[in-house]
Amino acid sequence: MSGFRIKFNRLRNIPYASTIQESLPFDQAFEMEYKFGGGWNLVLVKPILIHSVVIFLVQFPGGEGDSMALVYNSRDEWSDIEKESTGETEAIGLAIEKYYSKRYLLSTPSHVLN
Repeated sequence: MSGFRIKFNRLRNIPYASTIQESLPFDQAFEMEYKFGGGWNLVLVKPILIHSVVIFLVQFPGGEGDSMALVYNSRDEWSDIEKESTGETEAIGLAIEKYYSKRYLLSTPSHVLN
């Protein structure tokens, strides 16, 4: 994982974010909610690291939607690598950023900040 960085918008300008990002537990699924279409929706997200690219496999409970494979691309946008991206793609991507921002940056031990 040498040189790996997640370049999420919310994490980009935080000085110690790269240290935290390198130690994120990939291959560990999590549930999260995202807002789209005027309501809150639940998805299961499984991040996988392939070389230096993180792909977020997204599944909808109960088969409510087609699965997605999201990446944060070089244009600093969320895109689905399997099909055309939509507003929902961006909404899920922003929720992923928010999940990592809250979970890892707000609970960072003080020794990592120095």
